[in-house]
Order: sequence, then structure tokens, then C-alpha cells
Amino acid sequence: MIERITGLITFLSNYGIPTELVLIVIFLLFLWVVKKITSVFIGVLKVLAVSVLFPFILQKVGLIATVDINTILFWINIGMLIYILYLMYRTATGFGKLIKKLFGR
Repeated sequence: MIERITGLITFLSNYGIPTELVLIVIFLLFLWVVKKITSVFIGVLKVLAVSVLFPFILQKVGLIATVDINTILFWINIGMLIYILYLMYRTATGFGKLIKKLFGR
């Protein structure tokens, strides 16, 4: 992996692009990736917390009788499924907007 990055920097340097500029761009890309990963991780934690609390709220309202580990795991799975579908939808609409911007219409 290091050899590929070094090769990329050497390749771009041969075309007159300063090595420092390439490293700054790589660092900015790294920061962007870390930001996206932490954003998704925080989203997962929020969905997890709400999914764990939801069966207890249903019990308080009287819609379910008991709350056990199976009920909690069921709602965690439902919450994660909905969150993954939301991420897929958001990604697809983002690509759609990018394609629309590139090709017009």
C-alpha cells in the first residue's frame, strides 16, 4: 500500500505537481473519510439508542406486554435496517444530483 502511494506521489511529481500539494490533498481526503465514518458511527449509535428505548415506550403505552432481550434485538435489527436503507437512499440521491449537475437537465 505504501509503495502505491509513493508511486502515485512520484508519478504526479513527474508532471510538475509539487509533492507537498499532493500530500495536502491526500490529507484532506483522509479528513473527509474520517468525517464520513464518524458521522455514520454517530448515526448508528443514535439509532441503537432509540431502538433499545422503543420497546420500553411501547410497554408504557400498553402495546406490548413484556420486554425481553428478543424484543430489544428485534427492534435493534429493524432500526439498523431502516438506517441502512436511509443511507443507501441518501447515497443514491447524492449520485443522482451529481449526475444531473454534470449532464444537465
